[in-house]
Amino acid sequence: MTPDEIFNIAYSFDRKSEGGFYNDPNAGPTNFGILQSTFTTWLAGKGLPSEDVRSITNEQVQEINYETFWIAPHLDMIAAFAPATASAVYDAGENEGYGRKPNRDNPAQMLQRRIGVSIDGVIGPGTCSKLHSAINSAGGDLSFSAIYNKDRLAWIHMHSPPSVQQGLINRVNNLDAFLESHFGEGEEIPAQAPNVA
Repeated sequence: MTPDEIFNIAYSFDRKSEGGFYNDPNAGPTNFGILQSTFTTWLAGKGLPSEDVRSITNEQVQEINYETFWIAPHLDMIAAFAPATASAVYDAGENEGYGRKPNRDNPAQMLQRRIGVSIDGVIGPGTCSKLHSAINSAGGDLSFSAIYNKDRLAWIHMHSPPSVQQGLINRVNNLDAFLESHFGEGEEIPAQAPNVA
């Protein structure tokens, strides 16, 4: 599978997990998991005027998710050798965001903390190489993605408001089952992480 095909699988889980419009008391207006501020920034980057997030199209939701939560954090690099782990980090990023919570690890930093590399939030060759070793030590990609998701559950317990914790916990548990169903059979770990320089 290509990294883009893996994104489409991860995105299909996200679409089933995200609701329609709501006004999040902490983050503001949100539709299909996209914050108004994210939508406004994305539109501005395309040279387009701001719109109400309630008007967002399915195509825009997918494009924002792909650009912001897959390509920008370089999850395509991880997907080349660890599709379940890339999907788990993608879902955490789409759900918890990058840079929205000061003094808390974002999803890439949580991954880097788990594998013991410099915690800079930038996924590159060093993170990929160390991740490859961690996946081998864990017994495979699916096993490592479950470890990552346990870290995410701990993060949810520490940082999420009690009113939303159970929904987030259910989402992560459902994600584990989803990843097993899509990436569990015939799992093969490449001899080394691909050259991602």
